Amino acid sequence: MISILAQRICYFNNLLPSLRQYKFYISEQFNEEGHKMFSKSKDENLKLSKDVSVKPAPRRSLLHDGIVIKGDWQSDGVVEFGGEITGDLTVDILVVTGTGKVDGNVRARSVTVEGSLKGTISALEVVLSSTAIFTGEIVAESIRIDFGANVEGHLKATAKDTA
Repeated sequence: MISILAQRICYFNNLLPSLRQYKFYISEQFNEEGHKMFSKSKDENLKLSKDVSVKPAPRRSLLHDGIVIKGDWQSDGVVEFGGEITGDLTVDILVVTGTGKVDGNVRARSVTVEGSLKGTISALEVVLSSTAIFTGEIVAESIRIDFGANVEGHLKATAKDTA
């Protein structure tokens, strides 16, 4: 019984990367005592549909030094920013690398600043690393400032929303 389960797990672990865009089902069988069992056939119980049930990995944007943006930027994924931007950023996760320079307002779930940011950060979590140069205002549930960070402005740690 255990070896069948181990074989089934290995089979699906090997198959899963190629099925990330599909929703799959395992039909269930029951033994004499009414306990659920997997069927013994490897292929007959696998049904594919076009429904997407497995979330794909978040989109990742890498913007290295030398890139200059004048205007606002929006992304629903991870943005690793090493260039220069004058404008507002609305992203899920933002990492301003050591070469990054942001002059504008940032709205995100998580923000890590290793470079320079001048403006307002509104996020759930903010980390100012030891190489960060920050001027402005931060409003977040969690604010971490590493030793060596250059910070000038206002910080406001808000309570977690318990509703």
